[in-house]
Amino acid sequence: MDKARYHFGKIQQKLRRQVGKASADFGLIEPGDRVMVCLSGGKDSYAMLSILMNIQKKRHFILI
Repeated sequence: MDKARYHFGKIQQKLRRQVGKASADFGLIEPGDRVMVCLSGGKDSYAMLSILMNIQKKRHFILI
């Protein structure tokens, strides 16, 4: 694995962990919630969608 791919994976992991922790700490997303995701087309929108899709597997909420 090259260095850039390794760092990319570490950043992804850290972002997922931080978003998941914030969601749990503040009760932002609960099981069964419906979460609407709007995309502007920017990189940050797609990054947030990817993070939410990953968290969805553990929290069991619905993305619409």
